[in-house]
Amino acid sequence: KDLINELAALRRRVSDLEGEKLRGKPKDFSLEIKREDDRDLLIDHISDGVFRLNRDGYFTFVNKVIVDRSGISSETFCALHFLDIVMPEDQREAKDKFEKVFAGETVAPFDVTYRVAGDHTITVKVNSSAIYEGGKIVGLQAISRDLTERKLAAEAISENEERFRKMIQNSTDAVSLFSPEGTFLYMSEAIGRILGYHPEEMVGQTWESFVHPDDFSLIANKVADLLEQAGNIETAECRARHRDGSWRWVDIVGSNQVDKPGIGAIILNFRDITERKLAEEAIAAGEHRFQELFENMSSCMAVYAAVGDCGDFIFRDFNKSAEKAEQIDRNDLIGKSLLETFPGVREMGLFDVFQRVWRTGKPEQYPATLYKDGRIEGWKENYVYKLPSGEIVAIYDDVTEHRQAEIAAKESEERFRSLFDRSLECIYSHDLEGNFLDANQSTLDLLGYDREDILSLNFASLLPPEQLPQAMRQLEEIVRGGFQKEIKEYKIRRKDGKYLDFETRASLVYHDGNPQAILGIASDITERKQSVDRLRKAIGATVQAMAVVVETRDPYTAGHQRRVADLARSIASVMGLSASQIDGIRTAASIHDIGKISIPAEILSKPSKLSDTEFSLIKLHPQSGYDILKDIEFPWPVARIVLEHHERIDGLGYPNGLRGEEILLESRIISLADVVEAIASHRPYRPSLGIDLALEEIANNRGTQFDPGAVDACLRLFNEKGYKFLGD
Repeated sequence: KDLINELAALRRRVSDLEGEKLRGKPKDFSLEIKREDDRDLLIDHISDGVFRLNRDGYFTFVNKVIVDRSGISSETFCALHFLDIVMPEDQREAKDKFEKVFAGETVAPFDVTYRVAGDHTITVKVNSSAIYEGGKIVGLQAISRDLTERKLAAEAISENEERFRKMIQNSTDAVSLFSPEGTFLYMSEAIGRILGYHPEEMVGQTWESFVHPDDFSLIANKVADLLEQAGNIETAECRARHRDGSWRWVDIVGSNQVDKPGIGAIILNFRDITERKLAEEAIAAGEHRFQELFENMSSCMAVYAAVGDCGDFIFRDFNKSAEKAEQIDRNDLIGKSLLETFPGVREMGLFDVFQRVWRTGKPEQYPATLYKDGRIEGWKENYVYKLPSGEIVAIYDDVTEHRQAEIAAKESEERFRSLFDRSLECIYSHDLEGNFLDANQSTLDLLGYDREDILSLNFASLLPPEQLPQAMRQLEEIVRGGFQKEIKEYKIRRKDGKYLDFETRASLVYHDGNPQAILGIASDITERKQSVDRLRKAIGATVQAMAVVVETRDPYTAGHQRRVADLARSIASVMGLSASQIDGIRTAASIHDIGKISIPAEILSKPSKLSDTEFSLIKLHPQSGYDILKDIEFPWPVARIVLEHHERIDGLGYPNGLRGEEILLESRIISLADVVEAIASHRPYRPSLGIDLALEEIANNRGTQFDPGAVDACLRLFNEKGYKFLGD
């Protein structure tokens, strides 16, 4: 600025001298010119650029610094307007500033960027002042200080700051500034990936809000150590509370930079080490589990280290099972020689295996072999492998009992074969596809085949076509569950074409843990079935006779029991009950009103409504029926079913007011069929009300009076299957 003022004063002095010359006052200008040359020479040697513009904005002078800096000669400059080199974005400001100088105003220094040779640019700070001649402003003179390096440095700093900012923001580690007072001043966005917080949620918070209670003391001590002296660095691992309430392991590095300008805080670096911690815990747990496994596994395990070129081995470890099997304490064994402790190992052949495994690194399975040394004797089965440490591990089992069991099994198999061949029951086996594998003599005798014939047959080929689906379901059941849950009846064809009735039981036979075949036992029940059929016919005839007796006493309800029996049987079939249950239901329903024998005929056939006394007599017929039937042996609980056929699941039935499951399912089904038939049929005191009303009645009382399953089955029977009462 002083230089500019000096130049301006010189310029005014030149102007005054020129004015005197014009006024006719001749002077000796040689001294003045010399001074001006000295001045320009001085300007050429200063470190800043100096230039002059005339009122039109054209360069009239540039010093050597500008020429050197721009690569443009002074002659070329003097032909340029200042706007020719100023960058477009700075032209307006430069023009405004220079116009103010030409107007005599003082202008503050400003920055401008201009082009130089080679399409480069230079940024300078311009400090300008007016040039006076004869009291008038004829131009301006300016000093330009090169800001390029400073600008580049600032840009580099800015770029570095941006680079570091992005590095911090995109780092997997979180970076924080932490005040000496214990609060977070800044937190990078990575904290969201680590603990789930937005950075602003943590700013202003204290560390105590986030540290696990069990780690509080550790972190408090670390913070105190950090604050003790500037430059201190501390590290710690602790659990920090995640935003979702869980705990994450973090590794923290803290650096005390409180004394550093521009920082004035503690820098904390957070790294999520949860997975590492979990891995460490898993490794520790694995090591613990291995040790537990080593100590508690049922197999014997020993670890050996080779001596020299494996001329011998010494014991490194020995588990409890090995102690028990070898009858030796491990403390008396660790560090001892294998050959000295177990001298029979060479004769056994196991020592050669140890040497091969140690030299080749390839594991070997050594089959059960007898070991004996005068102290102990037994069969050992070994698996030997080499550890990365060079140690040899032998996992072995004392299979002496197993070998004894094999002998016993062989003897047992021979005994079984004897029983198999001599059994009066039919015993057979077939593969999972039904192809016969074996059959005992009883099977061959009953079916009329010889052994070669039957081994060429499939079990399914001996069954009638209608039983094949049942046989396939049974086969699937056995393969899936391992055994046949229920005894099944089949008709099996003899070689002469005649069918015999058999009861069969079967189970799955395994080999090496895999299902291999099915073993079956069949009993010839042909004669028994014939006897049962005869008995069933006899029972049926007896039941029919009883039913006829009831109908004789109550002609108005003739056929009622038969219709109830048929409907109850059909309902039971829809419900999926067994054949035996269905037979029992049909039988009981056929005589369910047998107790009415004890009721006067005039009450049974009364055409008008019964009195209370008369109805009370009617309500005695279930008990009367029970008393009649209780001493008769049926294959089913017929007497109880007859007793319960007027009970209701809500407890409002008679004679005993039973509820729900207290009533037999068979009784519940018959009670429902009884009501449906009664409503839909003619009675002495009223005409038929129709099947629709009957179905509506049971639907309305589903789950209260009547069993829901029986109601649903009955509705399906009529609505979907088109059921009709007998005689309709």
